[in-house]
Amino acid sequence: MMKASEAASKPNGTGADHLARFADAQQRGTASMAQASEIMMRTANAVLQKQAAFFQYEAAASLKGLGALRPGTNGGLPATDYLDTLHSGIERAVTDAREISDVIREGAWQMFALYAGLWPQATKRAEP
Repeated sequence: MMKASEAASKPNGTGADHLARFADAQQRGTASMAQASEIMMRTANAVLQKQAAFFQYEAAASLKGLGALRPGTNGGLPATDYLDTLHSGIERAVTDAREISDVIREGAWQMFALYAGLWPQATKRAEP
């Protein structure tokens, strides 16, 4: 049976050297998971803020458009106002969709950069 002092002095990665590398790998893994969580939360928060702003705009535009069609108003003018509101709403939806797509793309690139930075450390072999 090998004693603990003999195992620690072996060059094959057993013993204290192996434990130190394992602890270092665990620490890097924990730090990378914390960074990944932060990136995901920032991205999700930005998407939710964009969507909330879009929904608020849509609610206000809908009320404006529907208010113009209430009984007792000029039928021709409210219809053009309604179509103008609809057109601006569609333009806003396209713009918001592009902004949300950009936010998600940026978050994905940040995650990719994080994992790409970890790859060389994860594949590095122990020195004999």
